[in-house]
Amino acid sequence: MTRSTKQTISELTESATETAGQIAGTVGETASAYAAIAADKVGTLFNQIDDGFTDRLVTRAKGVKAGSLSPSRSPAAKTGVGAGLFLAGAATIAAGALALYYWRERNQEEADFDLLAKDGDFELRRYKAHLVAETVQPGSRDEALGSGFRALANYIFAKPGGRAPSEESDEKIAMTVPVSAASEDNGSWRVRFVMPEAHTRETLPQPAAGVALAKQPKRHIAAIRFAGRGSDADLVAAKRSELKAWVAERGYKSIGDPEYAYYNAPIVPGPLRRNEVWIAIEAP
Repeated sequence: MTRSTKQTISELTESATETAGQIAGTVGETASAYAAIAADKVGTLFNQIDDGFTDRLVTRAKGVKAGSLSPSRSPAAKTGVGAGLFLAGAATIAAGALALYYWRERNQEEADFDLLAKDGDFELRRYKAHLVAETVQPGSRDEALGSGFRALANYIFAKPGGRAPSEESDEKIAMTVPVSAASEDNGSWRVRFVMPEAHTRETLPQPAAGVALAKQPKRHIAAIRFAGRGSDADLVAAKRSELKAWVAERGYKSIGDPEYAYYNAPIVPGPLRRNEVWIAIEAP
C-alpha cells in the first residue's frame, strides 16, 4: 500500500470520526469516545484490505471528493465510488449507533441502593429488597452466564419458550442492570436479572420452567468496580482478592461466596465496561 493511500485512509477515518462525533455529541462526551473508537476500527479494516483494491478504492474516493468523476464513468468505477462512500459512511453509522447504544445502556434502570462509603474503586452499599428473575445453570461461570442470560432474556422479551404455556401476556419487560452470577454449592451458578421497580410479583408474567421469580432481601454489599472483560479470569481473580483484602482490613464479616455483576453488552469495548465483584457482609 502506498504512502499516499495510507494518508488518504487516515483522512477518511478522521472524517468519519468527526461526523460520528457530531452525532454522538447529543449523548455526551463518553459516547463521543465510542464514536472515535468505532471509526478507528473501520480505519483498521481499510488497512487490512488487499493493496490493489484499496489503491483503486482511494483513487475513486478522491475523485468523488474533488468532483472529478463524471456520470459517464464505467460501472466498475461507479462501484468503486459506491464502495468508498459506503465504507466511509459505515464508519459514521457504526460509530453513531454505538454512541446511541451506549446512551441507551447507561439509562437502563439499576438495582436501587444507598451508598454508605466509597474508597476509590471500592464501595459499601445497602441494597433495598427487590424482585429478580433467576435461573440455575451448570458449567463454568462464563458458560452459566451465557445460557442463563439466554433463558432470562427469552423470559423478559417474551420469546418462544420464555413464558409458561398458560401465560397469555406477551408484554415485554424492560432490561435492567446488573446481570449477576452467584455460585451454588453443587458447582452450578445462579444467574439473575433485576426486575423493574414498577413491577410486583402479581404484575409479572409467569416464566417458563427453569426460570423463577424471587425476592432478593435487603442486604449490605461490598463492591469493587473495574473495567475490562468480565471473562478475563486473571483480571477477575485479582479484583476478587483486592476486595477480600479491603473487606478484611475494615473488619467487615463476609457472608457466603463472592458474586459477580455485569453492566454492559458484549459489544462495549473493554476500557468502557463496568464489571463488579460483590461480597455480602453483615450490617456494620
